[in-house]
Amino acid sequence: MSVYCLIAEVFCYGRIIVSILTSH
Repeated sequence: MSVYCLIAEVFCYGRIIVSILTSH
């Protein structure tokens, strides 16, 4: 996960947003 963040921050942020949406 950290590796992906370093490679593509956009993808990381997108994944976090999706996680938040799914959490709610």
